Amino acid sequence: MIPGRKFQNALRALSHVLVLARKMAYDGARHEDIAEYLPRLLAANEDRSDTFRECLANLAQRWPAFESALQYFDEPNLPAPW
Repeated sequence: MIPGRKFQNALRALSHVLVLARKMAYDGARHEDIAEYLPRLLAANEDRSDTFRECLANLAQRWPAFESALQYFDEPNLPAPW
C-alpha cells in the first residue's frame, strides 16, 4: 500500500512508467527488461512506499527516461488529480 499522502504521486509515477514501458516494448526491448511489480506494491496491505520508490530509482538508474517517474513520486506539491 502507498499511504494516502503519496497515493496520487504513486499513481502518476506508475502511469509514466507504463507509458515508457509501452515505448520500450514498441522499440523491441526484451520482455524481462520492462516487467515491473509496482501495482502489487500499491495493493499491498502494509506501507510499501520505500520499496515503490526504490523500484523507481532502480529504473531511473538503468534508463534515464524513468527519472521523471521518480520525480513525480517525490513531488511534494503534485496537483491532484493529476
